[in-house]
Amino acid sequence: MTPISFSTIRKINSLYYYAQRMPSKEVDFKKTNGSGKVLNYLIKKSLQVAGLNESDVINREKIDSIISNINDSIDSINTITGDSIRAFLDPVMDKIVSRLLMIGDENGRELSSLGEGIQYSFNIILQIIEIIHNTKISRKPEDFEERLISDGDKKYFPLILLLDEPEIHQHPYRQRSLTKKIEGLMSNANQDFLDLLHELFDIDGLMGQIFITTHSPNILLNDYKQFIRLYRDFDTNEFRIVSGNCISLDDKLYKHLLHNYLYLKEAMFSKRIVFVEGDTENGAVPVFARRKNFDLDEHGIGVIKLDGADSVLYCMELYRYFGIKTYAIIDRDKKDKYDGAQDIFLLQKWITRKMYTPRLSCMNTWRVVRN
Repeated sequence: MTPISFSTIRKINSLYYYAQRMPSKEVDFKKTNGSGKVLNYLIKKSLQVAGLNESDVINREKIDSIISNINDSIDSINTITGDSIRAFLDPVMDKIVSRLLMIGDENGRELSSLGEGIQYSFNIILQIIEIIHNTKISRKPEDFEERLISDGDKKYFPLILLLDEPEIHQHPYRQRSLTKKIEGLMSNANQDFLDLLHELFDIDGLMGQIFITTHSPNILLNDYKQFIRLYRDFDTNEFRIVSGNCISLDDKLYKHLLHNYLYLKEAMFSKRIVFVEGDTENGAVPVFARRKNFDLDEHGIGVIKLDGADSVLYCMELYRYFGIKTYAIIDRDKKDKYDGAQDIFLLQKWITRKMYTPRLSCMNTWRVVRN
């Protein structure tokens, strides 16, 4: 392990974006900081491309006519107050376009009236552009070049992206989509974004890493090596951190895990996991717990169906490594393979029938309710 000095850490370009921010107060052409600064930078670049100044966008003769009419009305007020108040054109005209423009959707609705999930997603991208912009304008051109990472004739901006609970305000599909898109930006897989970075800053992409803290399984990608779990060991009361990057599964087992990965990702948030072999046990265990007045969710217990018992030991080993206590309930026909294995329980046939009966009762009750 190689220690990293704090002076080096302070030099790292890092963007921390948390879910409690209010994009509606940042994403505004009239703002001069944060995302508003980025929007104004886009205006400036657009004017340069068009070869225009801010003052070129107004008709001075017509504006003077409007001002004259306004002052006629104000003069009537001045006769009452005895003052000499006048309307005049703002001498600082470099923000004219920003005062004219609004931002929203294709139907003309302002961004502040749209869902917070949309605002959040849009603002993350603006924040990435802002940190590059701030780094560039705060340094001499040669200093900015030194901060870039060169790879052949390509120049990349180094960035550590820290996202805190991006699932807030997002439904499951948008959670997964947002995670994939941000990963695509950081891995330079989005050509439109690469073209924008090259146009604005003359760089070829980003180089860095994403750290996401989340309470949603939808944010987790289908790669256990990217999981870092923070938990408290109930036996020792110690705080622990484990990384999936330190373990490896063979390709055959990994492909088997992908079959039920949605449920396996949810299990990463469990305190204990009960692996079951098939549909019968998967339906019976929650019913059994309910009849015993035991709330599985309250105690953080996940029930995971594996569609067979062949990968039980591998799955138990994987989740034990992540600090999650695991158990398994499988049929007795696997006795020769698993007899004596720790925390694996074999079902007798009569137990299976007993457990299956409440499940049928539960299904009958559901049909009555539906009708």
